[in-house]
Amino acid sequence: MPSLPDSLLERRAFISAVFNDVPDAIVVTDTERRVILLNPAAERIFGYRPEELLGQSTRTLYESEAEYRRLGELYANQQAQDKPAPYVLEYRRRDGSLFPGETVAGVIRDEDGATAGYLGIVRDVGERLRQEESARLAHQRLEDALESLDAAFTLWDADDRLVLCNQRYVEFFPGREPLARPGVPFETMARHGVEQGDFVVPDGERENWIRERVERHRNPPAVPFEQRTRDGRWFAVSERRTRDGGIAATRTEITRRKRAELALASLAAIGSSPDLTLDRKIEALLTLGCQHFDLPIGIVSHIQGDTYTVRNVVAPGGELTSGMEFPVGDTYCSHVLVTNEPVSWRHVGFTDLREHPCYQRFGLEAYLGAPVAVAGARYGTINFSSPEPRSGEFIEADLDLVRLFALWVGHELERQQALDALNAARGDLERLATVDELTGLLNRRALLQAGRREFDRARRYRNAMCVLALDVDFFKNVNDTLGHAAGDRVLQQVARCCQGGVRSEDAVGRIGGEEFALVLIEITRDGARSVAERIRAAIEALKDTPEAPVTASIGVAEMSEEDDDFEALLARADAALYLAKERGRNRVCLA
Repeated sequence: MPSLPDSLLERRAFISAVFNDVPDAIVVTDTERRVILLNPAAERIFGYRPEELLGQSTRTLYESEAEYRRLGELYANQQAQDKPAPYVLEYRRRDGSLFPGETVAGVIRDEDGATAGYLGIVRDVGERLRQEESARLAHQRLEDALESLDAAFTLWDADDRLVLCNQRYVEFFPGREPLARPGVPFETMARHGVEQGDFVVPDGERENWIRERVERHRNPPAVPFEQRTRDGRWFAVSERRTRDGGIAATRTEITRRKRAELALASLAAIGSSPDLTLDRKIEALLTLGCQHFDLPIGIVSHIQGDTYTVRNVVAPGGELTSGMEFPVGDTYCSHVLVTNEPVSWRHVGFTDLREHPCYQRFGLEAYLGAPVAVAGARYGTINFSSPEPRSGEFIEADLDLVRLFALWVGHELERQQALDALNAARGDLERLATVDELTGLLNRRALLQAGRREFDRARRYRNAMCVLALDVDFFKNVNDTLGHAAGDRVLQQVARCCQGGVRSEDAVGRIGGEEFALVLIEITRDGARSVAERIRAAIEALKDTPEAPVTASIGVAEMSEEDDDFEALLARADAALYLAKERGRNRVCLA
């Protein structure tokens, strides 16, 4: 063991007494850096007994020769500066394990100021560094997590000052980047947003808007609320109190979702409009789709076999019109038919479809289409397209919405088909209820209704009105000799003679077997007699067969004050008809 300088010998007992209870390792060396003193903490931290270190070089305590030399340089600096500074070195314990030690190295001087030895104080900071590294990694993970969010995140302290925000927040509101720093009050941020025009705030309402926004921020609602920016974006804002009294807030952009909600609301309004025809509804839907998907061309097609027909279209320039036809294979819709699902391309020119006939012929870069089915059968497609590439990718919500559009179109077409069938059936029923099936004239019920209506009108306006009652002469003989089919042909020919002898506003009906009635409006008895004579002559000129000439007897009655109703007028015409038969048939008689 080296001999100690007198100055150190005199201080040894004092140093031991002072440092024995210090929890940090204390090692005192001579000028050759040989150990002359160490406290119990040094024995515990390094794992050596005093006799194993005393007189030995401190080189054995360092992780490497480089660390040993580094401390020597620090000692030299301490001699020059005489101001101890902490640093961290790697040390080696007796068992070979390493640990980081925060070290303060000092120079021990004698009375003359000369270097008498060195003092090293070493604190095992392994656990602290591990905790600091753990905290650093946790903070880094938190930052990574916040930066990976699609939502903007801000954290405010209990005094409503910004603690941190992620990059997404700055991206959502670029003008706030200078303020996106810790310590900025929320009210300052809100006011800056209003002044920058981020939000839709009515003139004169700025202060009220800021006050209400700050109040809502400090007393956050239980559910997220929606916020719209001036540039048309929508955000869902969620704010929650933290355990230390601050506020954690997220802003998620919901522009696409909100636009889809608005599109659905518009679709419902279109579908429920009673004033729009089916074609107008479909055109309104196509316009809505063009606006929503940012594609200028919208088409509903009808596909039959290999032919693609434009049923409805919304397109600039009028180059596409309803009724235009194309081979299905020359359209992108051929892919829709194959998949029977919505398909989309944002930039066809960057895909294998650039050789497709549709791309070669029309140069359509962007496309979104879905199949339309009516009553479970394929009808065609609804599609939207553009000659320019679409700025953004189509997302699942776009496919879902165009699928919904296709379902709506299919439903409306099916409903229209059902309505057309219903109207046709109603028309058939009306014809069955009002039209004589054999002759196509009004039946008895319809003729009486028309006669009553015209009778009331003539009486109200004091207009003239006449009724003709007509009966085919010896019609039974026709049926008996030539058969009922020939008789039916005779009645049809007589009906045509009657219909051809009157005006369009007059009414003609078959009111029984071979009996007919004609309602002539705004005509006197003389005029009606002339009409009757023309009809009689036309019937007489008919020759169903050479053996069976056809003639008719006609009675004419003009409305008078004696007639209480139409039935009374018809009865008088019928009486005149029988008078004509009594006088030899094939003639006209007046009531």
